[in-house]
Amino acid sequence: MQIDQEAINALSEKEKKKILRKASLGFLIFGILLIAAGIALIILKKLIVLAIILIVLGAFSAFVYFAPANEKQQQRAFASYLSKEKVKAMKASGENVSKDDLDRVRFETDPVFYENVLRNAKSQADREYQKNVSKAESHLETLKTRRETELELANADRWDSGIHKKFAVNMTEGKIKINYNKVGLFTDIIGFDLHLETIKKTEGKSTGKTTPRASLGGAAVGAALGGAKGAVIGGIGMGKRSYKGVLTLTTTTICTHLGVYINLAGDLQEIVLLSSKTECDSKAYKNAAETALAIISKLQYVCKLPVPDHVPAPETNDTIIALDAEIVDAEKKLAAAKEDKPVYRLPEKYGGAEISAQELEKAMNHTAGT
Repeated sequence: MQIDQEAINALSEKEKKKILRKASLGFLIFGILLIAAGIALIILKKLIVLAIILIVLGAFSAFVYFAPANEKQQQRAFASYLSKEKVKAMKASGENVSKDDLDRVRFETDPVFYENVLRNAKSQADREYQKNVSKAESHLETLKTRRETELELANADRWDSGIHKKFAVNMTEGKIKINYNKVGLFTDIIGFDLHLETIKKTEGKSTGKTTPRASLGGAAVGAALGGAKGAVIGGIGMGKRSYKGVLTLTTTTICTHLGVYINLAGDLQEIVLLSSKTECDSKAYKNAAETALAIISKLQYVCKLPVPDHVPAPETNDTIIALDAEIVDAEKKLAAAKEDKPVYRLPEKYGGAEISAQELEKAMNHTAGT
């Protein structure tokens, strides 16, 4: 892009000053806004440090407006102004000019517009590059997460907790797990025993009738059924009325605690199955008792088994092997995406040529075309 120096030289000094002031007006407005924001924070007595920073930045931005522009900045401002005026004239002429045609004129004659085109081209290419890299990274991360999940499932599948959730057996690795997290080898099982605590509860129920005459017969029957206390209960005389009947005593066994002790390499563990009062003829007790016997039976079996010499790694699972292959492929694609550095090209309406590093550096430093 070439700057029309002849057209710039034709501008009057008054026009040049006006153009320069207008070009830097944005700095003044931005500076005023920053200073106002800083003063507002000071008045509110909030974020004083930030307020001071805003005021300093605002003052610097405002200073740019009043500071004299250097030669390169002046040339860019004049060329940009002339380019805009040329486009305005083309629009006012009534000619059938497309927006692309107008953009091409500005691209060829306006250094500010030219720089924006280059920066936008770079930004778009960088976004596309980052999009491809992020997509490859996301796919790889998804595969790794799936592998971790499959590995956890493969490990979990080795544990059989069908008897009770607090007791699991791993026949593949020769291990048992007690109370969810205590793990030991079959050969660590030193001993095991049932832990049962019970109490007796006796209840009495009487049947009979009251007669109007006093009698000791009821007491004699009571003594025969329940001893001295039975005699007292069996015959109670009250004046001219007496009670005559039979007392039935019922004894119930109640479990207060049921569990299985396991000595695992000297560490005594207990799988508690019942810890509250439960009648021994109830379904809950019977189920717990069956579970306790099943645990003991399993312990009797596994404690005699040797620990396997060779334990296949969970990674030998077919699903995990397939995922490992996908992960290797995804890693290669990610590396390729990172290596495929973006190529910066102009949009097709500006010719589609590749942007040189030198041109791009000038555009990024706001010095293109000077």
